[in-house]
Amino acid sequence: MAGAKILKPVAGVVILVGLYASAGYIGVPAGVRWAVSNILPEALGGRDASVGDVSFNPWNWKLEVSDLAVKSAHAPDNNLLSLKHLSADLSGSTLTEMAPVVEALSVDGLVMHLTANEANNREAAQAAGKASSDSSNSSGLPAFSIANVRVTNSSVRLTNAQNGADVKITDIDFALPVLSTLPSSARGTVDPKLSLKVNGTPINAQGSLKGEAASLALKVDKLNVAEILKAAPVTLPVTVEKALASCNLNVSFALPKSGVSGIKVSGNASVENVDVRDAAKKPFVTLKSAALDIKNVDLTAQKADITSVKIVQPAVKLAIASQAKSTAAAKKTGAETSSGSSGAGAWQWSLGSVHVSGGSLQVTDRSLKPASTLSVTAINLDAKGFSSAKGKTGTFSASANVAQGKLSSSGKLSILPLAVDATTKVSGLHFATFNPWIKALAGAQLTKGTADVNGRIDLKSDKKLALKWKGDLGVSNLEAKNTAGKTLMTWTQATATGVDVKSIDPVDIALKNLTVKEPAKKTTQTVSKAAGLIGAIAALTGHENTARRAEKTAKVVSSDISISNVAYRNGKFVLSQKSKNMLEDLVIDSLNSVFSSEKR
Repeated sequence: MAGAKILKPVAGVVILVGLYASAGYIGVPAGVRWAVSNILPEALGGRDASVGDVSFNPWNWKLEVSDLAVKSAHAPDNNLLSLKHLSADLSGSTLTEMAPVVEALSVDGLVMHLTANEANNREAAQAAGKASSDSSNSSGLPAFSIANVRVTNSSVRLTNAQNGADVKITDIDFALPVLSTLPSSARGTVDPKLSLKVNGTPINAQGSLKGEAASLALKVDKLNVAEILKAAPVTLPVTVEKALASCNLNVSFALPKSGVSGIKVSGNASVENVDVRDAAKKPFVTLKSAALDIKNVDLTAQKADITSVKIVQPAVKLAIASQAKSTAAAKKTGAETSSGSSGAGAWQWSLGSVHVSGGSLQVTDRSLKPASTLSVTAINLDAKGFSSAKGKTGTFSASANVAQGKLSSSGKLSILPLAVDATTKVSGLHFATFNPWIKALAGAQLTKGTADVNGRIDLKSDKKLALKWKGDLGVSNLEAKNTAGKTLMTWTQATATGVDVKSIDPVDIALKNLTVKEPAKKTTQTVSKAAGLIGAIAALTGHENTARRAEKTAKVVSSDISISNVAYRNGKFVLSQKSKNMLEDLVIDSLNSVFSSEKR
């Protein structure tokens, strides 16, 4: 009787052990085979998959998979992926952490052949979109831990017949001690290593493992990135025709006994001879060189400290198809950026200095008929002390040439939120360059004239963009005509002092003083000599009745007109107080004949 009582629990334990062993030896391999046949093909775009031997030891949690093959749906005779052998030592923490924990992972004979075509590119784009969506819904990096990774005798081939590109990455030999986002992870025992060949060009990086730290030195000299991108199975909105990348990086691995392991990168990276084309294969971005000096990038903590960025001779050519579409896209992009920057898991960064020299920008506005182009050249920028920290303010100094004039600005700049407090200076800006846009907006033409501007800008963009500007401006040899070519205004010189741009939406501008010298030095219409200056202005602006009345006041006319307290509100120029004489009214009418937003 007593023996029967003892045998019952023993029998129960034996049954449980037998069930556990059966589940491990039989159930796990069966589950892997089912996943290979059903889940893997769907994940890779409907391709057939097969596997040879699968074994799992439930006592040490070791999984081994041999002869895995994934057929290409578009080329059934070729394998998209083949794997000679995979061995994974799983940890029991996988169950307690509810996340994959691998103590050792060995991959031998991995061969991938990725062919770029319309179907493959579409699937890659869909996969990337899904990954991006999943990432945006996450609060940070996914939970996992993989230790002692070894990849040997492996290769990847990228082909794109349309671009004539074929890139072979062979002799891959890779080792990684630990990569983990979990508070506790397995111990690394292998030295970090990376060795491969890109179309025969060797890339080698050897590291060391010492205690709780490991390091890897990686040096690459003029890698043809453009060739790799042309062969990759992705559809980019642009084509990278040329790009040579180099780097001298130190990758360090923190392997604490407790806590999250980390990967940090420092050193420098550069790219040169960049030529990027748009969808129509027309020049989009060119770059002589760009260099990045990295103080520290912590991939696990998502932090980046960049010492400096230097960009030499960047050139950008843009085409705007529609002003309305561009505005809508800008608003959408701004909303997405604002939303994304405030989300959890966003990167934190700091930037010591930025130096841009010899830049240029060319914008073609196709919404105008005919299309018009604005070019900005000799763009130079020096900036210091920026970061993602809210309210962090840096300094900048910038200059450029546009419309035969020179622009310069310097002051303080904050990125999050965007805020600018800086001086602005414009010298010799020619109005005729902007004539296509002025004609479209105001219905008039500024066929002649140059501007000189000095002031201070105050821009803030938190919940709503707010732009203010205070300063002085001068205009010389101004000539304005209507769309029919009739002269509306000719001013030898005009000076506005105490200009105060209070708002741009709606437009609210105040001028402390407006002085006009010889406002009608050259007239294109016959004006009675008795009418004098007033008659000239009136005739030029189409005020015939005023011209006749001007005969009575010609004797008191001065060649200079000075007006105080002018404002631009509700789409037109007005006087803040009642005018003292007819000249002030005529100047205001003259301005509104060109710039008023009301229908004339």
